Amino acid sequence: MFDSKKLMDAMKQAMEMQQQMQQDLGAKTVQGAALAGMVTVDMNGQFEVGKITIDPTLIAENDLDFVQEMIRAAVNDAVTQAKSIVADQMKSVTGKLGF
Repeated sequence: MFDSKKLMDAMKQAMEMQQQMQQDLGAKTVQGAALAGMVTVDMNGQFEVGKITIDPTLIAENDLDFVQEMIRAAVNDAVTQAKSIVADQMKSVTGKLGF
């Protein structure tokens, strides 16, 4: 027989786990880098960019287009890493739910 209380309890547990996962992802950080670390971008597991660091010599020695390209590369590197921690977190959560 269908037990609506069990379904509601399972949905409540899933929502609580999702909230906890979002908090955990917000606390995890990755650092994307380009040009051997001359450009770095810190990002959390919610894909929020934190700190961006650019070595001053990079700006002094290169044109703006090159510097912008290096920033883009560092952001993309950070996104790739953040996606990895999100996937790991999802595996953990789905494992707890028995999927």
